[in-house]
Parts: sequence; C-alpha cells; structure tokens
Amino acid sequence: DADVCVVEGDKEKTAAKISELVKTAQKDGKKVGVLAFSKMDFGADLYINAGNNNREFAARLFDALREFDLQKMDAAYVQFCVEDSYGLAVKNRLYKSAGNKVIYTE
Repeated sequence: DADVCVVEGDKEKTAAKISELVKTAQKDGKKVGVLAFSKMDFGADLYINAGNNNREFAARLFDALREFDLQKMDAAYVQFCVEDSYGLAVKNRLYKSAGNKVIYTE
C-alpha cells in the first residue's frame, strides 16, 4: 500500500538522495520506510537493512514490502544497485512494486 520509489545508482549517492527524500516526505506528514544497503540513519520511521549484497537483498525484498504495509508506511524508498545477476533477477519485480517509479542518481 505504501508509495514505493526505487533509488538506483551508486550506493553513496543513492543513500544521500534517500535521506533527502525521507526529510521531504516527513515534512509533508508522511510515515516513511526505507530498505537500503547503507547502514546509516536515514531518519525514517522504519529502516530495514537490505543485507550486504544483492543475493541477500533478493531474499529480504518481499518481507520488507510486507512489513512496510503492516506498519502502514505512506512512502517507502528502496536503495538499489545492479551489480550482479541477483540484482538483475530482482529488478523487474522491484520495479513493478514501485509502479516503475525510479530515481537514477549520477
């Protein structure tokens, strides 16, 4: 049910963009969740660690999306980095969950 947005690119740049998006969404009164590789304080209402690589990410993705729904998040930002075949395998499903709403960082 959360409005999911994928933030794709370099891990450091995507982490910075997610932090910015979280602050903006919270200023608008939204409850925000984050699924990310970066172990940093995004200031989100719910943070779920995506693991250390795309294999772990693939295993955690669906549970994370369900948790966002259970916790009634209004918005969810997902950090994504295509680095290997696991990333490519999960990319299609992740993009569908986000309604193809993707922000690419440079």
